[in-house]
Amino acid sequence: MRSKALIFSVTFMIMCGGFFSEAGAREEDKYCKDEMRKAAVSSVDFKERLLRKIYFLLANSEEIGLTKEQVSRVKDAKFRLKKSLLLTEAEIEIATLDIQAKLAEEAIDLGTVNSLIDKKYKLKATKEKILIEVLADLKNILTLE
Repeated sequence: MRSKALIFSVTFMIMCGGFFSEAGAREEDKYCKDEMRKAAVSSVDFKERLLRKIYFLLANSEEIGLTKEQVSRVKDAKFRLKKSLLLTEAEIEIATLDIQAKLAEEAIDLGTVNSLIDKKYKLKATKEKILIEVLADLKNILTLE
């Protein structure tokens, strides 16, 4: 009789243990999905968000009530932004390749590598300044009128 009770209790624990572990796994999976969604939203960088705003403004210019002058100024800001970003991102890529080439040499010249690193991050700062400048221009273009 004791052996039957022991077998029954062990079987019951195994069955319930699987149920509770599955519930915990579902809860953990939900948490992971929430974190992944948050990461996906925040991974859209400032450049992409600004370009989406510009696209939204141009696509909905009539509904927003933008004048033709405002639409042309937004288009000019968009083209100026894209052109500046292309040039700056190309220079950043060139600086990155130069750094990699210097690091691949047998004797590393620290002065040259440090100056290339400084150049690269000055270019990245310039890129961010361009984005902020265009955002400020858009805010000046879009008045409350």
